[in-house]
Amino acid sequence: MYLKKLSLFFVLLLFSCDDIYDSIIPSYQVKAELRLNTMAQQLTTPGGYHTITKIDNLAPYIGFGGVLVLHGLDGNFYAYDMACPVENNPNTKIEIKNSLSGVCPKCGSEFDQIMYGYDIPTSGTAAKRKLKLRKYYTNYNSENNIVTVYN
Repeated sequence: MYLKKLSLFFVLLLFSCDDIYDSIIPSYQVKAELRLNTMAQQLTTPGGYHTITKIDNLAPYIGFGGVLVLHGLDGNFYAYDMACPVENNPNTKIEIKNSLSGVCPKCGSEFDQIMYGYDIPTSGTAAKRKLKLRKYYTNYNSENNIVTVYN
């Protein structure tokens, strides 16, 4: 009986691995505060985005390749590490292609629907290897109009 259950577990594990997406981007610390009234006005409306690529007092930790912060089309805020998971290099950064997707300028991997919080690749090497963007947490304080990004 024990051997049957163990065999079933490994069969299920084998078939479930097909849908696993992972991010190989190293887990670096992230902490940033974006004041929407002054420094990140493009985040005040859905579809806007802001990139953080330099450390300062309001962003002392910016992850591996910098942080891409999006005001989603659903009204929520989302944040991702800008480093492409295929290249795994802090200097190869995802760029916003249109209002819904990001693309790596080097490998061409595309990440659709990032404005809705999806970080799963839809084309290119990242899709083939099932490598997603590293996602960070966000918190919006409506009283102070500040978006905080953290991990």
